[in-house]
Amino acid sequence: MLKVRLIKSRYSDYGQLLESATIPDIESLDDLFLIARALGSILRNYASGLKDPNIYSVLADESIKNWTIQDLESIQYLLGKEGFQVLITSESSEDLGMTEGQVKIIIVEENRRTLEVIPQAKSIVMDKKVMVDSIGIIDVLESYFKDEKYFDEKKFVNNPLKDMLEQLTEARKVLGTINPSAMARLNRMISGFGKRLLAVSQS
Repeated sequence: MLKVRLIKSRYSDYGQLLESATIPDIESLDDLFLIARALGSILRNYASGLKDPNIYSVLADESIKNWTIQDLESIQYLLGKEGFQVLITSESSEDLGMTEGQVKIIIVEENRRTLEVIPQAKSIVMDKKVMVDSIGIIDVLESYFKDEKYFDEKKFVNNPLKDMLEQLTEARKVLGTINPSAMARLNRMISGFGKRLLAVSQS
């Protein structure tokens, strides 16, 4: 299934989830108009506040069927200038609900794409306090990369991912939190594997 999310940006990797929609997997790029329609439906409640009304009007025009991935990326860029982030992903599991006290961590796999254009993703819900303390994100990444089998110990002597996560865990024990620069280094590291992290909450 495909997920279309509208997020109010706060930081590059954190934002408020405003609306989301689920649509069935598309069979070809000729069906990209279904994503545009879903995004148009989501954006309806926010259209009046847009500085560029063309963003919504073109999404709402159901006569347009020849949507391309470049068109959707153009919409993403224009909404980015309005302070929104649009996340379009392919996900194999049901979307997890989220309460006011929780945060949803979305691991976007830029290197794995449906129809070669839509990134796959996995999401995990955790307590907001655990996320703020940065300890939850370590557990999430440790579990994720263990399942992904990077740096198989039967083949590789060193595991820089494991080393980095252990350093963050130790820093958390000593300092009570994790230095933001250390998290930035971790994000840069996982981007080298074609992944990126995005955290969203209800407020």
